[in-house]
Amino acid sequence: ASLAVSVIPVAAVLGGAFIWLTERAKPPITPASWTLIGTVGLAGLTTGAASTWLPQLPGNGKSIVLESLNGAGPLVALTLAVVLKPVLTALFLRAGAVGGMITPALSTGAAAGALIALTVDQFGGHASVPIMALAGGAAMLAVTQKAPLFAAVFTAELTHPPTQMYGVLVGVAAGAHVVGKLLWRCAR
Repeated sequence: ASLAVSVIPVAAVLGGAFIWLTERAKPPITPASWTLIGTVGLAGLTTGAASTWLPQLPGNGKSIVLESLNGAGPLVALTLAVVLKPVLTALFLRAGAVGGMITPALSTGAAAGALIALTVDQFGGHASVPIMALAGGAAMLAVTQKAPLFAAVFTAELTHPPTQMYGVLVGVAAGAHVVGKLLWRCAR
């Protein structure tokens, strides 16, 4: 569990990038209802095409979270999930779709946490993939929602981790929230 703190700077950077990307993706003018059919359809087609290589991409991110918790995905798949889930979420926002920011952020963070754990394992260390995935999800959600306690409770509510994980979730969520705020201030 002590390695879980390593997700804090990663989640702070990824969370800031997620916010930056999704805020810029929102169209300045709400598209006309007749154009939504085509634009959202094209976003769906793009997601469908990407899902031929990474089947967990469509949807709210539940598949990414489950695979991250199991450590089933190879490093390449987790890396693609970390990159493509935010990009495809932004694409849907740009197309005119509304909502859907919480679980894409959670799933991106969970994939990043699992990626860190598997990378540590590749270099001879030992990291718990489920702990790191949960920590990554809570930490990224804390940054994107600007609400660390919500992020920890929401992650715990969705995943039902062992009770001893609650403190880890609160700690990494609070840490990522603070680091994210500091990075955001420095970037301005």
